[in-house]
Amino acid sequence: MTIQQLMENIVADRGPILLVFFLVMTLIQVTPIKINPWSAIFKWLGKQLNTDVLVKMDELDKRIDAVEKGQEEHIKESKEDELKARRMSILDFSSSILRGVNYHREKFDFMIKECDSYEAYCKKNEIKNGVAEASIAEIRRIYQEHLRNNDFLIDQKK
Repeated sequence: MTIQQLMENIVADRGPILLVFFLVMTLIQVTPIKINPWSAIFKWLGKQLNTDVLVKMDELDKRIDAVEKGQEEHIKESKEDELKARRMSILDFSSSILRGVNYHREKFDFMIKECDSYEAYCKKNEIKNGVAEASIAEIRRIYQEHLRNNDFLIDQKK
């Protein structure tokens, strides 16, 4: 069939039918559409059969989210409590040594490490604490003084 004959047929009585046929064929060729009715039917049927399971899964997801949120809050509170305890330990130790109480070197070493940890946490989280900073400075000063004088508390059992 030549182009001229095709045009004549389109213009003739069969024209609208051929025109629709060519348009449909062009659309199918240009944009291939995959239509699979069985997949759609099985998908719908699966949703209908599993509605209860899907609802329970959504409820379970909500409960898991709530537990995770509570756990995050608990961890945050625990870290805050640990930080407060460390701060109080530093302040108590500083107060004791400023009153003249002498300690073993091991206690001083432990407290210096506590001070380092506390300062690192404060620096990381951008926490300012002038009182603790002053107490830490005094602990370090007295520690250095004991190191120079070699007069830490000595165990009497030795």
